[in-house]
Amino acid sequence: DAKKLLAEQLQSLKTPYHGILVDEQTDLEALPRAFPWLLQEKLIVKPDMLFGKRKKLNLVRLDMDFAGVKAFIAEHRSKEITIGKATGIITHFLIEPFIPHTTEYYLAILAEREQDVILFSGQGGIAIEENWETLTKIEVPLETSQEPFSFLQKLPPLPENISMFIKEIYAAFKKCHFCYLECNPFTVDHAGNICLLDTVAQVDSCGISLPFPPAFGRKSY
Repeated sequence: DAKKLLAEQLQSLKTPYHGILVDEQTDLEALPRAFPWLLQEKLIVKPDMLFGKRKKLNLVRLDMDFAGVKAFIAEHRSKEITIGKATGIITHFLIEPFIPHTTEYYLAILAEREQDVILFSGQGGIAIEENWETLTKIEVPLETSQEPFSFLQKLPPLPENISMFIKEIYAAFKKCHFCYLECNPFTVDHAGNICLLDTVAQVDSCGISLPFPPAFGRKSY
């Protein structure tokens, strides 16, 4: 849902977003009839259950054919697992096209009481916590007379398409009532298009209504 929302808002995401959300009722055998690209492209599959570190937990499969995707989902769907102190059942999976790439970037924006905070690194991905010293932190006051995107001057030198992406995503952060938005990683494919590989979003429930799945290991009362 986060990727779909951003794809609607950002002109810098030039390629249409293709992703299939699989739940406990999804008939995997019927999917290729509706989405023929499942049999034509290499794929990635992972749980979509609002918990992180999926790759470190061996819950991400890359560069797979559809048979491998089905086997992974069959192995893990409706199974109970424990992650840290949370125990729950994996019910939702995301299938997407696999995007070959060489560089991964990290971008996060969070809303604080008197400012927004933008974090950026050119060394994103699974090892971002080990490369935390590479982060550039920018504080953007909510009340300012400066040009809205003057914060771009504080970023390290970047290709124009990445600078435009950061500018657009910050505008979408404000427009769509995000409280927190993390793209880790995003990348640039071989055609020069920006691609969101993994995205985390927290939205103010008073500002927008989206069908986010329930948080893993939590129950509502």
